[in-house]
Amino acid sequence: MFVLAVAIILASCGSQSKLSVASSDVTVGQVLPDWQKGYFDIHFINSARGESSFLIYPDGTTMLIDCGGSQPKDTMDPPGLDPKPSADVTSSEVVLNYIKHFLPSVSAGRVDYFVLTHYHSDHMGYYSPLNPVHHDGQFQYVGIGELGVKLPFGKLVDRGEFDDRPSADYYAPTTPLNYQSYLNYIAWASKKYGSVREKFAVGHDDQFPLKHAEMKDFSVRNIAANGDVWTGTGYESHSELPSSEELFRLCENGAKKDVLPGGNVLSCVLEFKYGKFNYFTGGDIQYSGRTTYAYKDIEEPISKVVGEVDVMKASHHGTSNTNSSTILGKLKPSVLLVGNWRTVQPNHETMQRVLEANPSCQIFVTNKANEQKLSKINFAAVGGHFVVRVAPGGGTYMVYALDDTDMEYRVKAVYGPFIAK
Repeated sequence: MFVLAVAIILASCGSQSKLSVASSDVTVGQVLPDWQKGYFDIHFINSARGESSFLIYPDGTTMLIDCGGSQPKDTMDPPGLDPKPSADVTSSEVVLNYIKHFLPSVSAGRVDYFVLTHYHSDHMGYYSPLNPVHHDGQFQYVGIGELGVKLPFGKLVDRGEFDDRPSADYYAPTTPLNYQSYLNYIAWASKKYGSVREKFAVGHDDQFPLKHAEMKDFSVRNIAANGDVWTGTGYESHSELPSSEELFRLCENGAKKDVLPGGNVLSCVLEFKYGKFNYFTGGDIQYSGRTTYAYKDIEEPISKVVGEVDVMKASHHGTSNTNSSTILGKLKPSVLLVGNWRTVQPNHETMQRVLEANPSCQIFVTNKANEQKLSKINFAAVGGHFVVRVAPGGGTYMVYALDDTDMEYRVKAVYGPFIAK
């Protein structure tokens, strides 16, 4: 196991002064201290309505991955979980308040990068004819639309045009409308804040550079998106899906429900490296067991170009058709962050696969799940925001659980230090 008791490490590791200072400055019951230059922070924000992760690079460059905002919990089947901190606060307000609290001064009030992994409501906000519409931009005032009015973004990156790579979402009743609302927001943000939109460049490690310093030991690699996967060489990538023309042709023959991949398969996938530390985050990628349509298993080709990581975001909230033994056998995370927001998340068998890949893995779940079988899984923590704070140089890291019942960000528990692989 890669975690040691904090008291032990403080007493015995005087030579690791930066680690000691970081640990001793954090007190249970007190507000988590702000990011400091040299640290790499990964904030896993919990609104219990989807996923949002806020990252602060070692130089202060910032990135938000997704802005979850699902529909009310009782309108879904299976239902959602209780919103945090309450239903009186929108999911966007949760993310906004969190970011404004932790945003470093060097950011000058804006987030450098927003990455939308895919076009689903629990990652961008749900579409409804009852939602308020922004008076000027004609976009729904929910999810990224609501957040983006109050918080400027420099660059917004997504998988590309909605029909560039058709999915089952192409025929869904509200997803195309949600996508159009997103486009309207981008057009508004471009005029208001000078924001720019880019397509996720698969294979590249230069799309999300540091803004305030040069650091050779920090990098961000775009692993996959839109059905394309990095080859492991340079900026090269290859498609795992039939061409768009072929998919549309098959749809015209009435086979759209079976032939098209779901939008989850098209998610943007990234890997962050800082010294020895590695973080893998893959939106809602999933696998099919490579049965009828092998291309629906995007995890298998991704597994060919990744290695062991320290921290992993559980893909697709840890549900049953994701986090396969194939990809987990390559990643072998020491820490797994699960952003669950429905009663079926996470899945018991999926969590077992995680522990089979690495029996020492520490699993952190944002919300209490309702499945009886999950009582057999020894979670490190259940409930709260989670913060991974990587020490300068990337050799060690801590995990902090923060209270999510209000918006004060007091520390509930401290885990670590972990030794990076």
